[in-house]
Amino acid sequence: MSLVQPIARQIIHTTWMHALSLVARFLLIWCLGKTFLPDEYGAYAIIGTVLSIGIYLFGLNLYVYMTRQAPGKTVTEGMSILKTLLAFEMTLGLAAVMIVIGSGLDRIILRQFQLASFVTEFRLAALLLLLDLIKMEILRYHNAVKRIEVANVMQFLAWSLWVLPVVGLWALGWPLKLSGVLLAWILGTVAGIAYGLGRLEIRTLLLVPFDRRLLRPALAFSLPTLLVSIGHSIIFLSDRWLLAFFAGVDVVGRYAYAFSLMNIFYLLASAVMVNVLLPYAVEAENRGERQRRNELLTAMLKYGVLGLGIGVAVLIIHDHEIVTLMTRLEYEGAAELLPWLAPVPFLLAVMSAPYNLLYLNNQTLRLSCFYGIGMVANVTLNFLLIPSFGGIGAAMGTVLALAVITGLLYRATWSEAAIDWRSSKISEMMLAVCVVLAVGWGLKGWVLPQAGLAWLGSMAAMVILYVILNVAFGVLGRREWQLLVASSVVPLEERSRTKVTPSGVGSV
Repeated sequence: MSLVQPIARQIIHTTWMHALSLVARFLLIWCLGKTFLPDEYGAYAIIGTVLSIGIYLFGLNLYVYMTRQAPGKTVTEGMSILKTLLAFEMTLGLAAVMIVIGSGLDRIILRQFQLASFVTEFRLAALLLLLDLIKMEILRYHNAVKRIEVANVMQFLAWSLWVLPVVGLWALGWPLKLSGVLLAWILGTVAGIAYGLGRLEIRTLLLVPFDRRLLRPALAFSLPTLLVSIGHSIIFLSDRWLLAFFAGVDVVGRYAYAFSLMNIFYLLASAVMVNVLLPYAVEAENRGERQRRNELLTAMLKYGVLGLGIGVAVLIIHDHEIVTLMTRLEYEGAAELLPWLAPVPFLLAVMSAPYNLLYLNNQTLRLSCFYGIGMVANVTLNFLLIPSFGGIGAAMGTVLALAVITGLLYRATWSEAAIDWRSSKISEMMLAVCVVLAVGWGLKGWVLPQAGLAWLGSMAAMVILYVILNVAFGVLGRREWQLLVASSVVPLEERSRTKVTPSGVGSV
């Protein structure tokens, strides 16, 4: 069966699931913005950064070994990798959490960053961290064997579905606290884990032994990438912690709220492309199909940036209206941060292709050096800029650090010519974004005094113009239409030839 059809279907499925997650996250951001004071939202944001870096530290980044090695393995081999890594990570994570809480180290750290009143919430976050370690490995296994739809549903249950009852209870007048949000998040993560486990070969997982011999190659592969993940997390962690240290948790809340709004479009657009296309690129690399790998990496770049453009443009043009609609008066000033943060999702999308090319070439030490440089640059810039410029300084530090890493990644991969910059049409997409922004500014002068329906009309006009421009510039064309049709049409004779291999991947 042609790979175009399963890839296209999985892209459509992933886009729909991420769109549902987008709605849920917008509802959560709206709900929290109307309920939490900025200091409580700041604590919520810092908890998110702790969870992000904790998964890498306590899991030693072993999930990347799963992503790299599981494609093409038999069920028994895959289950052996999963069981071994999962048992090792849980032992390490549980020991670390018990030491930090048992010694009272968590209280000492929280006092230094004006977070002493959130001890209970951070201990709930420790439980969520342990559950996230389990979720991450199971999720990555399903992704690695190209069960993309299963991974999508699992992620939606763990990350988004629990938001709906929380928002519903809040709308009915139920008092909303940070501890309650974390408890709902924990229940959602448990539901996601249960679904992911139910789609595994449980009998095989129980019967295969813990294989200690797998740990040495797994650690040898994963540890060099640990600095990459830590550096990535520090870039999105140091700004919040240093804002709390220099300016207070309430400033963190305003900054984090603006960042959450901007980051949603990256999760909906570029992350979809990476989640779906990377397993196919890994398989192509493992088979020595370099041309196929290069096509997938170029598609990852093109369609990841394409989906971002219009969302970021709308958010910049209607920044004050959106923030005012979704938050309390105490968040005044968050809207001014959105234009400063706008380059962040674009840089993340643009760096995904060269990053994954180096990853596929096993150049993990090189990646570690690049992210180490970016991490040092980010922390240095934050120390210099945050005391004088507050949230704008934090945004500038993040953007500049990501720009440094992006430049290093492209310099390292440019000579290989694996990523076709010309066919990705990034320049044309950026031109379309600029035109839409200019038209949006013109419409804003007319829309601002009008009612909410006029805002919706302005947003719809920007979306339609963006699509028309991308068609005119050749970004969207016959190939994209064929992919869309292929996602919904599978000839009957091809269905009959599709078999399930031991790894759960349709055979050709």
